[in-house]
Amino acid sequence: LLSWVERIKSEVLRYYDQFKTAGSSGSGGFIYPISAGKYRISSGYGTRNNPTGKGVQFHKGVDLAARYGTDIHAAAAGTVIYAQFAARPYTGYGNLVIIRQTDTTISMYGHCSKLLVSVGQSVTQGQTIAQVGRTGDADGNHCHFEIRVNGKSVNPMPYLS
Repeated sequence: LLSWVERIKSEVLRYYDQFKTAGSSGSGGFIYPISAGKYRISSGYGTRNNPTGKGVQFHKGVDLAARYGTDIHAAAAGTVIYAQFAARPYTGYGNLVIIRQTDTTISMYGHCSKLLVSVGQSVTQGQTIAQVGRTGDADGNHCHFEIRVNGKSVNPMPYLS
């Protein structure tokens, strides 16, 4: 388990994450999947208290809280490789879209209320691919945005511009 200091640090960082706005991060070629002014970061990447109240967990992405039905856009161009209610190994993500950008990089968009793309479809950066919801293990309306490189989740913030 994390020490008391690490838990406090995690909570403080999570608190400040909610005030970040679009364009405040890196420039890795990905755009924010929800338009500026229509979301707030409700949970950042890294260790956090589980929203279900059951201990501490590692959060593999960034949660963008927004109104139900808000458009979700492809953060980068690619090919849709997954578009359905999540099953193993993605249990908990609810309605999930996964886009392959390169042989080693994918982006994931979870908890969607509605999916607007299908497997095999090519998408452009900024194209609407889904809508915000609270399907799966979600405690409120949001888009869980995750980037994986070589199958492992990475902090998406340095990739966003």
